[in-house]
Amino acid sequence: MAGKIHSDQRCPVCGGRFKHDENRRGLICTGQGSHPETRATGRFRVYFKSTTSRFGNDFMAAERFLNYLRAKEDNNEYDPRDYRADVPLGFSTLADRWLSFKKRDIKSSRRKKALSDSHLRNLSNYMTRAKAHWNHKNIKHITEGDIDDFLFSISEISEKTRANHKSCLQDFWKWVCRREKDLRMPIFPEVEFELEYRKITTWETQSAIIDKVYEQTYHLNPKIWLGIDMLATYTNIRPKDLLQIKEEHIDMENGIIVFLYPTKTRNKTKSIRLLDEHIEEIRILKKRYPALPHMYFFRHVGGIQSVTRDEPFGEKYFYKWWIRACDALGIEGIDLYGGTRHTTTTEIAMQMGKEKAIQGLGNTSNKSIERYCQVQDNDTFEIVQLSTELKKKRSKKGKAKVVKLNRK
Repeated sequence: MAGKIHSDQRCPVCGGRFKHDENRRGLICTGQGSHPETRATGRFRVYFKSTTSRFGNDFMAAERFLNYLRAKEDNNEYDPRDYRADVPLGFSTLADRWLSFKKRDIKSSRRKKALSDSHLRNLSNYMTRAKAHWNHKNIKHITEGDIDDFLFSISEISEKTRANHKSCLQDFWKWVCRREKDLRMPIFPEVEFELEYRKITTWETQSAIIDKVYEQTYHLNPKIWLGIDMLATYTNIRPKDLLQIKEEHIDMENGIIVFLYPTKTRNKTKSIRLLDEHIEEIRILKKRYPALPHMYFFRHVGGIQSVTRDEPFGEKYFYKWWIRACDALGIEGIDLYGGTRHTTTTEIAMQMGKEKAIQGLGNTSNKSIERYCQVQDNDTFEIVQLSTELKKKRSKKGKAKVVKLNRK
């Protein structure tokens, strides 16, 4: 039969080696003269194909383990990796390998490095919690019930964060199942959540905040104010979209910015047509801060503590200055996203109707046009122009106001 139990002890009588005798259930002396009454008493080690395990002085445990491996082999279930000291199929081992894979996968893409770091940081946080729970438990032995228990045992997190944990684990298990053909993809539990309502404000308050940002930052770096003003103007872009803009992406001749890898989309491009005032501002800034085509447009220019010249803005840089302006005005509870994109979209809907607001967001049912056309349609640009005119009319010393509507 395959496998044996070995000991490096020697017979105290003749110095001979001990040999595993399964009938006598022990390691018997096979040296000169033979001393069958003399048996090994310890330092037992099981050898089975490529698996080796130590058992100290416990022969019965070594024997049980050898029989277990033989049964696994008979059932075509023997996998030497299950018994290796470095636990290659342990959850923590695979989790670390998966994170390394994700890091290479994300870094090899042409998306902005800072955004990749943010995504990796979230994945790492989710997996750190899972690793603490399962440690080096064999991935084959983690059941659907174990996954359910883990996900719903995490306390002090929102259901949205719980759903993010689930999504991360699903992605991880898909990767493992692709590598391990015999492993079945588990069924994950439903995690229901409802996004909290995002607070919005009015155009008057939005303009007051943006004016305060201008006052606080224009002398330090005009691009801080410009980025926030653009977020409040062009509702089909997000803060992370701005951070991806490179000098070469801005078509000054036609007044267009093309986003090759917009956030929340895949295999699509996005573009905006700039208002004349923004074209002129960008032209001034390009002359004031000349740069090579591959450099990010929204970057530090020096003069601010703890920042490095020509480094791109961090993912929360606009948010930080938006909150500073809100604090200076005594406005609470309005984040960057709610105060810019959501507020403008809501105001457009109230002034021009919901359909116009949807057009302003850049949505279209024709996916082929959305994917291949890199120029924004005229309807969307007209909505930007109209909303800007309405905003200017209403932003004449209006009192700051915070409104909480059912907008997510």
